[in-house]
Amino acid sequence: ELQDQIEPSLAYNRINGNAYTASLYIGLISLLDHRELDLTNQRVGIFSYGSGCMGAFFGGQILPGYREAVPSRVHQTLLRDRKRLDIEEYESFYNHSLPVHGETFHTPRYRTGAFRLAGIENHQRIYERVPVADAGASGAENPHRAYAAAPVAPHL
Repeated sequence: ELQDQIEPSLAYNRINGNAYTASLYIGLISLLDHRELDLTNQRVGIFSYGSGCMGAFFGGQILPGYREAVPSRVHQTLLRDRKRLDIEEYESFYNHSLPVHGETFHTPRYRTGAFRLAGIENHQRIYERVPVADAGASGAENPHRAYAAAPVAPHL
């Protein structure tokens, strides 16, 4: 019985692999997408633990209409259409230094989905909407930009 309750929440993480904190929310989406029995008004608990330094647990109740609100096909399409990175692409994407003193930093553009972190300028994160036709292409400046405060790195 326990395995039947847990199994639907594991489907996407088995495909995606470890996404650290995001695995918690991917598990919830997977549960909502894959659980055959109606979860309306059911309580769910979500638990995650790190490598010994912290854990997170929270719960909630599934609201009526969740099946219509959860875009299951979109989730499945996003997973299906992922781009596999070779080691060089992976390293170029993740092996960079973030700005320390407010310098400008731009992240490489990959086919990432509808939004991406475009960079950091003056201690602010810059997010861009990536049109589907343009996803992954380099070139013109994207007019759909949003700014968010970025944490200031400590002076070392």
